[in-house]
Amino acid sequence: MVVDGGDGFLRFTFNVEGRVDKFEFAPRIMRVGSEILFGEIKSMVNAALDERAEATGTDEPVPDLEAITESAAEIQDYFLRQFQAMSASISEVMANSEPDPCQPQRRVADHEQSEAPA
Repeated sequence: MVVDGGDGFLRFTFNVEGRVDKFEFAPRIMRVGSEILFGEIKSMVNAALDERAEATGTDEPVPDLEAITESAAEIQDYFLRQFQAMSASISEVMANSEPDPCQPQRRVADHEQSEAPA
């Protein structure tokens, strides 16, 4: 995209990413004074940005990032509570299924021999 300004004494060339690729000027533009020169450059850059926005714009609404962040936080909190409850349940099952180290352990073979008729 090319934007001309300063009565033809200034030219900006922008690349496809929207960045300034080249800046050309006629040396005579320096006679207008810095305030006018910088005002003209600002107008040219803004015109280029507006043109690029029009060319790449869509009619779709911009997503509400704050609402998305809030929803993601709610989902994260919900699943955190679910995982905590599941972890507590697993810990409880594991605690109840582990043998008590203070109780003598009987093996199945010992149990079967004590019940067999002599």
